[in-house]
Amino acid sequence: MKIKKVHIDNFRHINDLDIVFGEYLSVISGLNGTGKSTILGLVGHLFSFRQGLQKKYNYKTFSNKPFETEYSEIFRFCGEHDLNKIYNYTGFLENDDGKEIIKKAKSRYVKAENRFRIDRK
Repeated sequence: MKIKKVHIDNFRHINDLDIVFGEYLSVISGLNGTGKSTILGLVGHLFSFRQGLQKKYNYKTFSNKPFETEYSEIFRFCGEHDLNKIYNYTGFLENDDGKEIIKKAKSRYVKAENRFRIDRK
């Protein structure tokens, strides 16, 4: 599976942005605070091998965890700046058969846990 494009509707200071990835290599560069790590975090969050492929191929990280990115490992949300906002982005992936897979993600605040979650669909 490979990533083709990410469309960020809105995520913090990034609005209505398409990022198209190269066939074999993509380079992300820029000054501090421009969103490079945000882009990588959003892309990482789109992937999960917890179901299906995880069992079939036994994908694991170096620390023996399921191969997926936990949102809380990437972003620290601020109650002052992020609490009343909803963030949306979409990943466009291609499976090994060339079929396009679209994964949408949307943030939500879980008051009982006092934390933000991003739901992937």
